[in-house]
This record gives sequence, structure tokens and C-alpha cells, in this order.
Amino acid sequence: MSLLKHSIEKDCLKQIVKSKTRNECDRIILNMWSDILEVNSLDIDIDDNFFEIGGQSMLASMMIIKANQIFKYKCSIKDVYSYPTIRMFSDYIRRMGI
Repeated sequence: MSLLKHSIEKDCLKQIVKSKTRNECDRIILNMWSDILEVNSLDIDIDDNFFEIGGQSMLASMMIIKANQIFKYKCSIKDVYSYPTIRMFSDYIRRMGI
């Protein structure tokens, strides 16, 4: 694959991810989910439920550890269950002023 073609494809993928998210907080959480669930970020929608796309309590714990490191806030496992979508979790994080 040519370097130009690779660069164009990479830019297109970035645009798709950006179009699925509303803000930087959404993008950060989307990337966390992608890493933790081992799912391509293009296959995750901000309204997908963490537990319906492969998440379980151990992975939710991993997500909270990452979220606390990134957002410098003390999230709890309860928050993942209360706000199970990227949209809901992001809105919660942003309401907390993070």
C-alpha cells in the first residue's frame, strides 16, 4: 500500500470516529472501551451499552481505573452500571466538571 493511500485511509477513519462522537470526552471514552473490550472503535456507537457489547464486571473495573487516571476523578464501578453508554458516562463526567 502506498504511503499516500495509507495516510488517506487513516484520515478517513479518524473522521468516522469523530463523526460518531460529540466531544473530546466521548472520544476518550470510546478509545478506552475499544482498548478494554478489544473491539474496533468503528464498531462502537456512543449509545451502545457497555455490558451488551462484551463488557462485564472485571472489564468495568478496568475501565474505572483508566477513567480515574485520565479524568483525575474518583469514578466508581457503580457509575459504569448507572451510565452504561458512552453518551451517558461522558455527560456524567462532564457534569462533574472534569
